Amino acid sequence: MRAWLVGVALLVAAGSLLSAQAAPAPVTITLGVDQEVVGLDPHIVTAFSLFRRLDLLYNKLVRYNDQLRIEPDLAESWETPDSRTYVFRLRRGVRFHSGAELTSEDVRFSLERVLDPATRSPGRSYIDAIESVETPDRYTVRIRLRHPLASLLSGLASGNLAIVEKAAVQQHGNLQRTVAGTGPFMLAEWVPDNFMRLVRNPRYFRRGLPRVDQVVFRVIPDQASLLAGVRSGALDMATINQGSVVVQAKREPGVVVLQKPGINLRIFSFNTTRPPFQNPVVRYALSFAIDREAILQAAELGFAEVSGPIPASVRA
Repeated sequence: MRAWLVGVALLVAAGSLLSAQAAPAPVTITLGVDQEVVGLDPHIVTAFSLFRRLDLLYNKLVRYNDQLRIEPDLAESWETPDSRTYVFRLRRGVRFHSGAELTSEDVRFSLERVLDPATRSPGRSYIDAIESVETPDRYTVRIRLRHPLASLLSGLASGNLAIVEKAAVQQHGNLQRTVAGTGPFMLAEWVPDNFMRLVRNPRYFRRGLPRVDQVVFRVIPDQASLLAGVRSGALDMATINQGSVVVQAKREPGVVVLQKPGINLRIFSFNTTRPPFQNPVVRYALSFAIDREAILQAAELGFAEVSGPIPASVRA
């Protein structure tokens, strides 16, 4: 069974965030999360939920906009002279958190690092058709493919394809405890399994962003405790995925619940190399025997939907 679950965000209803943004004092948003990051290296992250944090620290060549369409990120434009060649023109003047300027060499290094089997990056499968990455000049990257790959831009928009600073990786050896990005926020403090504090990047290339000065992530594994934190004002926002807690939150007078379709997945899989599951007839029978709607109501309290391999929230 594949079900795309609803992601739910809780915000304090008093409007304190809006009033704080209008005030001259520094603006801090405190978010509750139920998972800690294992490490900070974007090239080897496997949990989709952790990209929400890393996306504040890094950029890619291209990205998805809120309509799930590809748009420029670090690359300001690109062209495809033929079906096996992509040429990207980089934005000029983009700075890493260290202050060093982003160049085509950093992009080449990042892509080749993902492609290196020793890195063990999940992103390698997205771009494994790349034959070579060339840097004709400081702000141009040419990617040559072994064969046409229609999904290349989608792959490059993946969090695993974040562009990192070459010099920082060479200095530290890996990025599990340090950040070498160009994103809107910079890592200021991290106490694993407790909190992470990010501060505004004053050099961020998108003018006027970010609009807050500081973001604090507090790790609270229990979903009911996340709701309690929002209720008390200790948290400004928390992501809740547990249906029973969402129902409870909707009854809270001081909490606003915002629901948005997500792409989280619950899957029931089989080892098709062992009996009886190597028999497709058995798999068909089990598929027909499962009451998907009943499971959604019992396990998710209706905060999910039955779907196929492509969620309804992803537009064609």
